Amino acid sequence: MISPVSLTRWTRRKRMGSTSRNSRPETESGVRLADCVAWLRRMGYPFRETDRDEWSAAVRADRTNALLPLLHAFELMTSDTDAFYPQLDTAETEAALAGTGIDCPPLTEELFATHMDFFVEEGHFPPVG
Repeated sequence: MISPVSLTRWTRRKRMGSTSRNSRPETESGVRLADCVAWLRRMGYPFRETDRDEWSAAVRADRTNALLPLLHAFELMTSDTDAFYPQLDTAETEAALAGTGIDCPPLTEELFATHMDFFVEEGHFPPVG
């Protein structure tokens, strides 16, 4: 459903004169980072629980780890995800879509899986296994 939303917002942007957000506020969807990790596990991705300090030391020890240059930012983002990520206001997007018949559905496990399937098919995310 993102494509119709993006196309409609793009074609109406000059009239609206603003930036749009397609994601729903966390309080509305109830989706947290922990939910996404649980969904990925149910899809078959083998995330194992690791102590934060142990994980950080392992990343720092591997000079070829792609996350290494971003480790500090990643640690900030994941230390308290509820406090770090601001709520996003979708009011302008919803106003722009009014009367078009296009809706931004809440993020569910099924919709998440649809997006993950796309990312895997396009090579942006590794397949399970």
